[in-house]
Amino acid sequence: MSSAGSKIGLRLAQAGYCWGRKGQTEEQKEWHACKPNSIYEDNIGAVAR
Repeated sequence: MSSAGSKIGLRLAQAGYCWGRKGQTEEQKEWHACKPNSIYEDNIGAVAR
């Protein structure tokens, strides 16, 4: 991911949005309001909480 893309992702993550859900492939993942099965974005990368 480019630095511009990760900055956008970090802002979305801070606003309560998550990238994809557990069990999805990369092609299926999209930004959405976080839910219990969501994957949270951290500076280190995608970390499921």
